[in-house]
Amino acid sequence: MTHPTLPVTRLDLDLLEALTTAPTLVAACRRLGISRDRGVYRLDRWSRIAGGPVVRAEHGGRFGGGSRLTALGHAVLRRGTDAVALTAAPAGRRSAATSVLQGTYRRRPEPTVDLGRGVSLHVTFQAEEGETVYVAVDPESVLLARGTFASSARNRFVGRVDHLARRSPTTRDVAVNVGAHRFRAAVTERSARELGLAPGRRVVLYVKATAVRRLPRPVSRERPRR
Repeated sequence: MTHPTLPVTRLDLDLLEALTTAPTLVAACRRLGISRDRGVYRLDRWSRIAGGPVVRAEHGGRFGGGSRLTALGHAVLRRGTDAVALTAAPAGRRSAATSVLQGTYRRRPEPTVDLGRGVSLHVTFQAEEGETVYVAVDPESVLLARGTFASSARNRFVGRVDHLARRSPTTRDVAVNVGAHRFRAAVTERSARELGLAPGRRVVLYVKATAVRRLPRPVSRERPRR
């Protein structure tokens, strides 16, 4: 028996969960360390998938309005954990996973997370100087290229493809090693062919600072390779 699945990501679930308590979308996004624009994009995406709005805007009132989950939004959130389980790859196959990394927060000259071994991530969230933090990078926010080009993304790294896995007939999951750290990206089958992606292939990764979100606690952290 087959079950319908939803292309849910951990960021989607975290955002919907945050909106159950945060007074506004801006507050929910700030809690997750993402930009409002990225939050709007994720919610619009879910509204298209679910076939209706998952959030409604409330105007005026005692607290000056805000954003609230609709009944459909609550249903999506309740089903979210099941959807993640249903979309997991069969045993023996690797599945896409959010890049989760540990580092040290630095405020100056601008907010970064020092991952160690010469790799740092530009971020937009705030933390204490020298604090150990865990960050997540959604595979869908990682752009791969064969070379450098003009981009607004603050994070640019050169890495090598470690492995590829087929997520669906039209998409691939790609693990890329940047020094001792591993990033994951989701690309279309066409892009994988055009880039000539294969183990050992040199690629350039682009990640916007707004796409790097802080995690409240460590979860399945990628371990540095020895």
